[in-house]
Amino acid sequence: MQNTTIGVKVSETEVKLMEDNTYFQAKQIGERIKERRNELGLSMSQFGERMGVNKSTIQRYEAKGIDPKKNYLIISLADALDTNAAWLRGESDDRSGDTISKCKMQIDRETNIFLDILEQSDLDESHQLMMTSIFNCFTSMFGIATKHYDIAMREVTRIEDDEGLKTSLMKYALESGDISEKAYRQEMEQPVDSYRQMVDCLLHILDNDGKNHIEELFEIRNTARQRLAEKTTPVAP
Repeated sequence: MQNTTIGVKVSETEVKLMEDNTYFQAKQIGERIKERRNELGLSMSQFGERMGVNKSTIQRYEAKGIDPKKNYLIISLADALDTNAAWLRGESDDRSGDTISKCKMQIDRETNIFLDILEQSDLDESHQLMMTSIFNCFTSMFGIATKHYDIAMREVTRIEDDEGLKTSLMKYALESGDISEKAYRQEMEQPVDSYRQMVDCLLHILDNDGKNHIEELFEIRNTARQRLAEKTTPVAP
């Protein structure tokens, strides 16, 4: 649902922000920005680097505040301050940041560092593209490893919560930790082995036969992806 005020469309969220007096005013949001920045031990310049703006812009944000209707800006500020938009607006007293937003911010930061290094290098365009492909390959392989880790940890939790299993193991002077460690290692064996193979390819990537090694790198990643898909796809009855 949208309302129209003097010819401008206003979202339902924005209308609520304007009507609900429990929301902070602009200057109060500025005070929270300053409070959180100081908690993190960031100077205005350091925080400006996180936001991609200069120190004077941060000074303005803190002194004059932010219009609570500027959702895009408040969300960006919350991410850079490792907090959440609801806390900045005064909707919540919980200042903890959204985990996914924190993860995204860290990944974006590392990606930007890689791109800065690439831009400052003397590599020609073909080699820059090659290194970017390798970077992407290792990143996607880490996603595969993360899924295996998720499966492993769920299995470890299941084993450690199984009281019947604990009782059975006691007869043989064993502990559930012995079983859970074995289950964990079995689950992680494949992605770790794939990483070993990929690192071996990386060591030879700039040899005269580098092109073949890049192709092998992606084959290793694709094989690991396929194995994970087969493992997580439900079997039809």
